[in-house]
Amino acid sequence: MSLKREEVERIVFSVVERSIEGGAAMADVVYGDSVSRSVSLRDGNVENVRSSQSGGIGLRVVDSRGAQGLASVNSLDPDGISQMVSWALSNCSLGEPNDSVDMSRKQPDSDESDLDLWDDEIPSLARDDRLQRCLEMHNRASDADGRILSIRSSSWSDGYGESFYANSFGVSRWHRGTIVSAGMSLVTEDGDSMEMGGFGDERRYLEDLDHLHIADRAVVESVRTLGGKPLTTGAYDLVLSPDAASSLLYAISDMFFASSIQKNRSLLRGRLGSKVGASCLNLVDDGRLVRGIGSSAADGEGVPCGKTSLLREGRLESFLYSLEYAKKAGVSSTGNGFRGVATVPDVDLSNMYLEPDLSSPSSLIPLVSKGLYVSDFMGLHTVNSVTGEFSLGAKGTAIESGGLQGPVSGVTVAGNLIDLLMKVSSVGRDLTFFGDVGSPSLVVRDVTLAGS
Repeated sequence: MSLKREEVERIVFSVVERSIEGGAAMADVVYGDSVSRSVSLRDGNVENVRSSQSGGIGLRVVDSRGAQGLASVNSLDPDGISQMVSWALSNCSLGEPNDSVDMSRKQPDSDESDLDLWDDEIPSLARDDRLQRCLEMHNRASDADGRILSIRSSSWSDGYGESFYANSFGVSRWHRGTIVSAGMSLVTEDGDSMEMGGFGDERRYLEDLDHLHIADRAVVESVRTLGGKPLTTGAYDLVLSPDAASSLLYAISDMFFASSIQKNRSLLRGRLGSKVGASCLNLVDDGRLVRGIGSSAADGEGVPCGKTSLLREGRLESFLYSLEYAKKAGVSSTGNGFRGVATVPDVDLSNMYLEPDLSSPSSLIPLVSKGLYVSDFMGLHTVNSVTGEFSLGAKGTAIESGGLQGPVSGVTVAGNLIDLLMKVSSVGRDLTFFGDVGSPSLVVRDVTLAGS
């Protein structure tokens, strides 16, 4: 699509105006245009090279009953735009009434320069640049350990894009950003033992993505549990790596969504103001995190983004709200209403993370005399957000007398999420983000492991 901003704004404002003239009580429009490129190698040979540009414009109209109508097209030609307006108005007449549907009236800050979301180097990356980095990752991993049987994937992707939002209350804002990611997937073998593992990372800026570090980490994570044996069933202290802690946090993140609360799909329902975790836990969602993957001046409804405290010293302080669910609860939106070109708004996280304890030692492993350093959880999709019950496979390294010992696999951690959060005794200072979720290392005391 790649039109000048002035032309995009002219079309979008015209669509909003025509929708109101057509009988809508409210209307908003989302325009998006993005470019993505990727390269992947399999055992050092080129497997895929892709480049694509996608774009579209979506209209949402709301009538006096609160019923919504949605329509979108992939081009900005006049006929397509006219059809989109007609479709949206027609769909609205068939929609269900909802007196909580609303649109933003507050103009967000249009300047995102302080968020640092755009890297000029990324759009200028060439195909050979991507291939070279993938080859360097492959060669680095190949030379690192003789137990590597196969490098299934060395991948690189990057992209950039911009979007524009406007509604019938005069709210409008532009957003643009860049993104770059890389990852490796390895198969390792040692005698009769074989493991598959890897590592990946995603950043806003090219300078923040160290592809050789990714290769090194992929090797470490892949060989860490080679020959792993289960621990004897019993109670152990766990040290959760930032990777494992972040994956657990992501699995339970929707428990903090107001949509889950109001639909009775979260065990946190009715617990606002109550203690649901240890006093060392401080959980936030920050939509204005500098270079954050989920950062923006405003959410998908044009509501200014901000920082929301979810847990403070283990006490539940807030949920994440879009305009609709905020209106139902009688509170203000937290700026967590997100939508695509062809979807209605829903609640989602921006950048959710556990705050680090900067006074913690550089490593939490010496704090544990008998336990397990958990590098990976398996089965996180089975966590029950309503009851909090979970049963997860875990892999890692045994801890004895404050030091790492042999590899461990084939153990299961089961229990209730509230109980688990209450047992966190220490939070590290090594906050690490994986996409839009981050966590430091955590020590969790007296956890029952099912093993041998």
